[in-house]
Amino acid sequence: MITENTAKVVRGFINKSLASANARGLALEALAADGVESYMLKAPKKEDNHKATFDTIKAIVVSGFPSAVQSLLHKDIDTLSGPRGKGVKANKDGEETEQRLYWQQQIGSKMKDLRQGLEKREKPEGETEGEGEGEGSTATWESRTRETLSKILKQCEKKEASTIADMARFMDSIKTAIALIK
Repeated sequence: MITENTAKVVRGFINKSLASANARGLALEALAADGVESYMLKAPKKEDNHKATFDTIKAIVVSGFPSAVQSLLHKDIDTLSGPRGKGVKANKDGEETEQRLYWQQQIGSKMKDLRQGLEKREKPEGETEGEGEGEGSTATWESRTRETLSKILKQCEKKEASTIADMARFMDSIKTAIALIK
């Protein structure tokens, strides 16, 4: 027999799960509206030009953690307690170094979750894997064109030298063309 307390706990879990899914959807909509694309949420290499966007979103993710976690993440690694740190005694929650590692992994997990959500939004309509309202695995001409233009735009962003006289104007034209395809 299920107790009323168990039912209450399960209902609470369901309510929080739904609220979390709604909050995730709103976050993805806001990121997309600000022009953030999925590749911008992948750790940038030196030559990538989206480092500022990546760092900003990573800082926003950290700001969503409890203040004690934020403080731990901002501490100098040499002052942490634990097997890899040189400093103070362990705090009441356990070894600071291990706690910091855990929360750094959580940052990566949240960034990956947002990236995958954006990837799903960016996937052309016809390329769904049997889910949603696509036309199976056959992409429409519009979705293929949009994907091709998006790939060209990403390549342009990485280009340092080119024979194109006005790269910024060229890229703006591609963005306009992508926006016109619905």
